[in-house]
Amino acid sequence: MLKKLMFITLLLLTTNAHAAKQYYYFNKLPNLIKASCDGSPFTCSGGESGGETTGEEVDLSKLSISVSSELMLEKDSDSKALPVSLSISDGDISGVTLSVVKKEDTASIISAVSVSDNDGSDREISVSKASGGVLGRATITITATSGSTSKSVDVSVFTAGNCPLAKSIDTIDRQIYCDSDNNYLISSAEDLMYISEKQSHSSVGSRILSGDYKLTDNISLSSSYNFAPIGTSSTPFTGSFDGDGHSISGLTVNKSSDFTGMFGYSQHTSTIKNLAIKNANISGKNYVGILSGYNRAKTENVYTTGSVSGTYYVGGISGWQYSNYISYSYSKAIVSGTDSVGGLVGYLQSSNIIDS
Repeated sequence: MLKKLMFITLLLLTTNAHAAKQYYYFNKLPNLIKASCDGSPFTCSGGESGGETTGEEVDLSKLSISVSSELMLEKDSDSKALPVSLSISDGDISGVTLSVVKKEDTASIISAVSVSDNDGSDREISVSKASGGVLGRATITITATSGSTSKSVDVSVFTAGNCPLAKSIDTIDRQIYCDSDNNYLISSAEDLMYISEKQSHSSVGSRILSGDYKLTDNISLSSSYNFAPIGTSSTPFTGSFDGDGHSISGLTVNKSSDFTGMFGYSQHTSTIKNLAIKNANISGKNYVGILSGYNRAKTENVYTTGSVSGTYYVGGISGWQYSNYISYSYSKAIVSGTDSVGGLVGYLQSSNIIDS
């Protein structure tokens, strides 16, 4: 049986009267890597790759690079920091260096990218926005390198600013940004309350009810928020709402009237998807649901928890579901009412329930 051999060959060069220079050869089959050392065979400087080396590269297959999947450059900011977290299960990351480049930027929204902090496990990338109000999307590539090996991740970057005039709702007392796809970006409880409160305003109400929305973070609402359901039977919600995998927690609506929920009345042209509504407390009269009292929207990948109560047409997601469909959705809410009460929907008319 062949035995594994580990060896270090020390060559002592004494060709002149100066201090001897030592060279250590580390056996990394099939290649020998030479490093210049100062007496210790374990910690050397220089070498073919430069920098510090222990004789072995970091196994980047075990390296985890944690970074946001998207970065929004706001209208009024020149640059933004992107935190990058490095971790490895059984190794030292001190020899790992980061670099960043623009991968794709056809709209020319980025002026520069750089690594602003390249030490330790918590590092930072700086992304500078190009001058002007250009809306668009780009991709940057972050690469971790150790010796001759590397590992990369891509990050999507988009600019946000005032939405185009036809879809602007910042004309009163709050500014809401939109992305390059003209989605209003909802990132806080105050943003969501703005939509609820201003939906009947003469200047922006119609644009609010027809707007396309996207959550950028989880939102928590306390019972102190006096949330009004979005859309009524006379002025229904006709836009779209994409939770983008985020949640709204603590939604409370306590009314004695019909059409109660996060959405009071949604039209058949609307879409609601990728949203969790957690620990909701909804009560009303007729047509009551945690997501929507009277729902005609295409509803996809939604789930709800909490409690909902009413008299007629009460459901964990929608009180009355008419036309379109509900797909890949569920509710764990406690539902109570007098008639037409269901865990998912209270009453289903000309609609389909798919894998829910």
